[in-house]
Amino acid sequence: MSMEIGFVIKKMVSAIVMPLPIGLILGVIGLWYLYRNHNKKAKIFLTISLLWIATISYTPFSNLLLKPLEDSYSKLKKIPKDAKYILLLGGDKERRAWEALRLYHKIPNAKIITSGYAPFGGKIPSAIKTAKFLQKVGVKKEDII
Repeated sequence: MSMEIGFVIKKMVSAIVMPLPIGLILGVIGLWYLYRNHNKKAKIFLTISLLWIATISYTPFSNLLLKPLEDSYSKLKKIPKDAKYILLLGGDKERRAWEALRLYHKIPNAKIITSGYAPFGGKIPSAIKTAKFLQKVGVKKEDII
């Protein structure tokens, strides 16, 4: 039970500190100042809010921010000779699943282990959704654990 509470708190905090909510919070603060007749502060917050949202929505800028995160984990180029299993962690199912599929085709007789649960009391665990996706793209059912 405490793990789910921690998960919910983590999701709530991360939702607040994401770029768009930060811009919206700045805009709400600007509107609050506007209604309280603090026009100078309102203009500052509303301008910053608009610039913030426009900047983070601009694709080249957002790609520039994401690139270091994406590049920190490069694709596995040299596969160990004794590899038999591919562990596919839950979350971001499609991007990770494509990498698992690439490895599956390079490793003879490989088995893919899917993981992940159904967050917020969902009905279907992430592991099962990912397994179904892998089957659709050509992985044999008996090769998925």
